[in-house]
Amino acid sequence: MVKMFRNFKIYKILIALFCVFFLSGANAKYINGISAIIDGEIITDYDIQKLIDALKISPSQALNILIRQKLEDAQIKAMEINPSEIEINAQMSQIGAHSGFKDWSDFEQALKNQGVNINDFRAQVKNNIALEKLYSNITNRPNANITQENARRFYQNNKSLFSRFINATITQYSSQNAQDLENLKAKKPNNALSAKAQKISATSTDARLVELVANTKIGDFTPIIPQGGFYVMFKINDKDGIYTPNFEDIEENVAQAMIAQEKEAMIEDYFNKLRVSANIQIIKR
Repeated sequence: MVKMFRNFKIYKILIALFCVFFLSGANAKYINGISAIIDGEIITDYDIQKLIDALKISPSQALNILIRQKLEDAQIKAMEINPSEIEINAQMSQIGAHSGFKDWSDFEQALKNQGVNINDFRAQVKNNIALEKLYSNITNRPNANITQENARRFYQNNKSLFSRFINATITQYSSQNAQDLENLKAKKPNNALSAKAQKISATSTDARLVELVANTKIGDFTPIIPQGGFYVMFKINDKDGIYTPNFEDIEENVAQAMIAQEKEAMIEDYFNKLRVSANIQIIKR
């Protein structure tokens, strides 16, 4: 499985911070009452509504996300996972570099322009590192299932995951505000966007963009990517010469895709079991 475009990380963090801004202090307000209690930790109606507004999801999806967050927080605390200042600083610098900023002060200013408080950003980076360590602890068991025979079977059953293209026609949309791009995805009119149609070749285009296009269906939009002081998103208009490489040529990628899928399954199973054993009270009205 191809690696994710690294610049997605800053956008994910900004989305997480967006949620944090709205959810911070919610438990002190108890607006509209309590929705759930997870091992003594409270989720309010206010928490749920703000997550719905931020991510455009259903109430049940929002509640499930918040329950999962409570379970993750409890496990991080139980395992005494506490990222060091060195780890946090290194991660912040890496995010800035991968987002197209050579100088930290420029990256910091870009965050401020988006309304992001640096201390909140730092706290979210710390939490992300803690989550990565938690997931690593959960999935650190060796998996004997990753054999060449099983990898070949996985390849045969999931060829669409490994499809490639020769040329593609795309439209690049950019804005200083990520919400403008979200509005475009939601088919809301927006005249503030800059749009540029272009044709790219898989052999002469940045490998990360090639992977991004390869993993996005025709007619769909890619995830939003921070790039310098702007946010960028691509719509895939067409692809020419779509093909699937031979297994022998991408065997390592296939194995990595299997590992990623099995790790995801292990994490889901882990938290499903935690949820069953946790003391969860859903307040019905």
